[in-house]
Amino acid sequence: MPDFHSIVTEYWFKKMSGDVQHFENESFCLAINNLLDESNSIMVLGVVNGKTRVTLSSKVAEALMLSKIEITNLEQLEVYLAEKKLKLHGPDNLYYFSHQNQLKLLNESDKKNIRPLTSEDKNAFSQFERLASKDDLENAYVELEHWLVYGAFEGQQLVCAASMYDWDNTQFADIGVLTLDPFRGKGYAKKVISAMSKKAIQLGYEPQYRTQIDNQASIALANSLGLSLFAKWDVISPDCK
Repeated sequence: MPDFHSIVTEYWFKKMSGDVQHFENESFCLAINNLLDESNSIMVLGVVNGKTRVTLSSKVAEALMLSKIEITNLEQLEVYLAEKKLKLHGPDNLYYFSHQNQLKLLNESDKKNIRPLTSEDKNAFSQFERLASKDDLENAYVELEHWLVYGAFEGQQLVCAASMYDWDNTQFADIGVLTLDPFRGKGYAKKVISAMSKKAIQLGYEPQYRTQIDNQASIALANSLGLSLFAKWDVISPDCK
């Protein structure tokens, strides 16, 4: 595994721990956490080249009757969930910069036509939103009001925007990015995220990039940025809440 900042491993291993350990071996761990809310009543973290960790709320554990059965792998859990009309949403890839790649990023020079966006860019950002599709806007979740916002310009036109917000009240800065259709394939997303991530690291935050496991364009962007895959993360499907 790459040398991720301790913030990454400490956060995720603590989040996936529980009050009651149901089962654990070298490849799989299942715990019950009495503090999980409904939106995260089932969580799965499959660390790259590591253990798959599952944590359930006490309510889900009772529904599965864990006191009477032993679940020893993820496939077995999914069978029991299906019997109770429960299912997982579908995993996301979790990416972070290794310590080495953070140092490389901090030494990069500033890029031309890439800069932070502020409230003074409201008109340019509004025009950017009008030119983007509704689906792209919803999927990217880039907002001018977020904690950090950066953009790329061609002339006076904003053609790519990315933003960060503090995720789950942690030092993670979750990334969203969107490039307008006519300007894709020019490397704008990479440049904007690099500049924004550099600033976040300087401010003591850990850039976090999430993408669906079948989004090949997004995965390619993560790789081009020098991000490393930490784990696949899954939660209960919104349809089951």
